[in-house]
Amino acid sequence: MKTRFSPTLHIALALALLLTLVVGAQAGQAQSGCRYFAATGQNLCGKFLSYWLTNGGLMQQGYPISGNLQEQNPADGKTYTVQYFERAVIESHPVNQPPYDVQLRLLGVSAYRQLDAAAAPVQKANAALDSVTFPQTGKSVSGAFKDYWQARGGLAQFGYPISEQMPQQSQLDGKTYTVQYFERAEMELHPENAAPYNVLLAQLGSFAYQKSYGAAASSANAGCPSPLPQGTWVGTVYGNFIFTGKGVTGGGGNQINVTLMIACDGSFSGQETTAALEVHARKYGQSANCAADVTPIMTFSGKVAQNSSGLNLALTAGQTQQGVIHCVTPIGDVKANIAGRDLLPSVIVVKQLPNGKLGGGEWLTNASYNEEFTQVEQAYGDFASIRYQTTWQLAPQRGGN
Repeated sequence: MKTRFSPTLHIALALALLLTLVVGAQAGQAQSGCRYFAATGQNLCGKFLSYWLTNGGLMQQGYPISGNLQEQNPADGKTYTVQYFERAVIESHPVNQPPYDVQLRLLGVSAYRQLDAAAAPVQKANAALDSVTFPQTGKSVSGAFKDYWQARGGLAQFGYPISEQMPQQSQLDGKTYTVQYFERAEMELHPENAAPYNVLLAQLGSFAYQKSYGAAASSANAGCPSPLPQGTWVGTVYGNFIFTGKGVTGGGGNQINVTLMIACDGSFSGQETTAALEVHARKYGQSANCAADVTPIMTFSGKVAQNSSGLNLALTAGQTQQGVIHCVTPIGDVKANIAGRDLLPSVIVVKQLPNGKLGGGEWLTNASYNEEFTQVEQAYGDFASIRYQTTWQLAPQRGGN
């Protein structure tokens, strides 16, 4: 059935597709209710998957590095079903009512107890005006650590602070960072990074897994065939829209925060979150202004490749987890829910920059070849071509990697 022509419908559909073309891919599903992560070869299923998705996902919990295990919790001596992640251990507590039937292990407490006693004297409370002291532990939180704690789950995710800020040498790169321990996490301060990457979580899950099972959760770069160093890369992708033809003009841009995990064999997975989106277009004198009502979030996967065009990131699969695009015009509003939109396979041409960062980009032209756009064009006989450019700026994550 044909509906009355609306220029905003075209633009909303265009944005819905283009946002899924920036980066993205859901890790493939291996079985019903599960997600498979090629980067670590593990499945994440059921209520553990639900918890992971609703509590920070890749950026906060990291990749799964084990399957489901039966383990005795050292805190209470009881046996639980658990799964290890790079930055956490998730436990099932079926006797509890949701949401308390899934909990994070107190990895921060365990790691803090293992510190050399000499580390204690160098701790100092931050006397900043925004400092908050918790009477439960007598420790304070302030500055970037406080902002991170409040924005990413607070007490439920991290627990109370159990130390003050102190310098500590990283087990990963040997550098010294300002850190603070919480019951379920260790935060590291990286002032050299722009927010939100100025605070990173240490891989306490990886360290705990290695201690218990004698195997490193992350392999070394040596001997890996990947054209890019394995590990976690973080940074920003900038996008540029250009609408042309058939009465439509306009443009705009977006900014996307990206976490990209490259495995030893060159396969990768990751997550992107739109930080800013603004697009303006005109159709025969009528204007449309579009933005994101609900922040688009996407997971993605693919393979690093080397071919005649140079070094590439071949994006092979992807899907948006959430996102609502809202376009406002003088004749009405249109909202496009892009949750569940699949990525069209694409290739990003990249290069290694001298400072160790990953750069590159891609132009998308004449997007109306897509089936969805073709259907719109057939229905209305009037649609603009689209050009979309992405520019990548990513760097290896240090310390909290």
